Amino acid sequence: MTLSMFGDPRLPARFWAKVRIGNAPVHRPDLGPCWGWTGGRGSNGYGLFMAGSRTDGSQRTVYAHRLAYETLVGPIPDELEIDHLCRV
Repeated sequence: MTLSMFGDPRLPARFWAKVRIGNAPVHRPDLGPCWGWTGGRGSNGYGLFMAGSRTDGSQRTVYAHRLAYETLVGPIPDELEIDHLCRV
């Protein structure tokens, strides 16, 4: 994902309020700035986000990085996993 996707309206404003633009990783400056999650985290350290609606029963807790990728890029193929290149 690129910096130009930051604030993309396909994700709600309350999602973006939990994302902080940081520095580029020292080991991969070509990536540009990292997007740090400032919201809640699970016991495994991954960012969590409440997606969906309580009203229609679709509310669920999801991993923030997966929601962002799947919304802004597309489905994650079964044989692949997302790599946190910023190493955070």
